[in-house]
Amino acid sequence: MPSSLPRQQNRHTPATLARLPCLLLGLLTASGASLAEPPPPPAPLRPIVLDAGWEAQAEMLPAVDRSGWRQHGLGSSPVEAFRLGPYAVHDVRRSAVSTEGFTLGPFGRTTERWDLSFRFEAATAWDGNCDSRRRSSLTSRLGLLPDAVTTLRCRCTGGSQEAELSLSDEWRPAHGELRIDGQVLQMQIQDVRGHEIHLASPAPAFLVSDASGAQVAALETLHPGRAWRSPSLEPGAGEALACLFAGVLLRYPD
Repeated sequence: MPSSLPRQQNRHTPATLARLPCLLLGLLTASGASLAEPPPPPAPLRPIVLDAGWEAQAEMLPAVDRSGWRQHGLGSSPVEAFRLGPYAVHDVRRSAVSTEGFTLGPFGRTTERWDLSFRFEAATAWDGNCDSRRRSSLTSRLGLLPDAVTTLRCRCTGGSQEAELSLSDEWRPAHGELRIDGQVLQMQIQDVRGHEIHLASPAPAFLVSDASGAQVAALETLHPGRAWRSPSLEPGAGEALACLFAGVLLRYPD
């Protein structure tokens, strides 16, 4: 006997499916998510700006004999080496950039990752390594509230000494900590008024201060790069700081 139930038709036509992203965006907006204002323009490439009095008494470590890395490919490249003041940086090994996560049109969550290691020659031989992650998700892809976050971590070990750097731009301006033999220093990206700047920006500059807020170091990643350190730093901290700075410079190679 034929069924008396009415035949159900498939309502998910191609036209309906094509409208789903717009419908979901409308639901997100109605539930309280609001479209973000257009971000400020990217910051222009420019040298670091330092207090003249502080710069005059600080020791500058220029990066010299530095070559671009893109022409040498991945893996160990004897050509990718440079000097940072009196120190030598060599045996640089870079991983390929890897991406993991999922995307479906404008939706999804992805994480880009890269790693590197290097040798830092000073009075002590240091082994350095850095890794960076950039995570983006639904809201950043839809143009809602920004939700793309970059992190940068570096570690240097030399003998019994260990130093670490950890930065994130989840909050602006990007900031984090340096830990050198138990001493904690604050590191912050130098803000550029009226412009958008974060860890994924090209050639950002960084300022480092101690627990009292006094500036003790600075780093300019604009190629080829320069570093400064204050004589007020503990003697044992100078090499470790320079090693961490070398890792950050390798993060911004061009």
